[in-house]
Amino acid sequence: MVLTVQKSREDILKKLKGYRKVFLSGCQACAATCRTGGEPELKEMSEFLAEHGIETTGYTVPDRGCLLPKIKKQLREKQAELDAAEAILVLCCGLGNQVLTELTKKWVISGADTLFLGPEWKTELTPQGLVNHFEEKCSLCGECILDELGGLCPHTLCAKGLLNGPCGGTTPEGKCEVKGDRPCGWLLIYNRLKELGRLDLMKVRQPLKDWSKKLKPLRSKAAAI
Repeated sequence: MVLTVQKSREDILKKLKGYRKVFLSGCQACAATCRTGGEPELKEMSEFLAEHGIETTGYTVPDRGCLLPKIKKQLREKQAELDAAEAILVLCCGLGNQVLTELTKKWVISGADTLFLGPEWKTELTPQGLVNHFEEKCSLCGECILDELGGLCPHTLCAKGLLNGPCGGTTPEGKCEVKGDRPCGWLLIYNRLKELGRLDLMKVRQPLKDWSKKLKPLRSKAAAI
C-alpha cells in the first residue's frame, strides 16, 4: 500500500492559480483506501473547486493509477473532457502523477503527498466515520535484509537507519532517543529474534549498504506467469 494524504486546500488553490478548468484523476486502489483520491474524494474536490470558480471538466478513477497501458486506454475514452481542461489535478501517489505526465500534454498538478509504503493495520470507527491506520514498513532501499533480522527492517524501524545496532541511546522505557514516543527499532528486532530463538543473528555484522542498487531512475521487468 502506497500511503498518501491530500495537500491542504490552500496549497491546491495556490497550485491551480490561473486555471479555470481542470480534469481530476484518482485511484481505486491505494488512494481510495487512504481516502485521498477515490471517487468520493474526487466528487468532494470538484464541489470545492466549483465554490472557488474552477470547473471540473471530468474525472477518472482507474483501478490502479500506476498501470500506464490501462490508463492510456481510459484517457482516450475521456479525450473530450481532457481537451476541455487546462490542467490535470491528481489525487493519488507521485507515480500516478508521472504516468499522467507521460500520457498527456496537459500541465499535471499534484494534489496529494506520497508518504511511505506500508500495510493497513487497524480500522477504527469514530464519530467522524471509519478511520484507517497505516504503518510504514518498507523504505524501498533497494537491498532487502529482512530474512537476516527476523523479518524486521532496521533501515525503516531505526530512526537513524542503523544497520548494526542498537546505538546505545535507547531510553529505559525502550523508546528512541531521537523521538521519545517511538519504540527503538533495534529493541523490536532483538525481541523478535529472541522469540524465534535466533539471537545469534544479532552478532552478525551487516555490511555497508550498497547504494548503487538505489541508483535513479531504475527499470525492471517481471516474467508473465
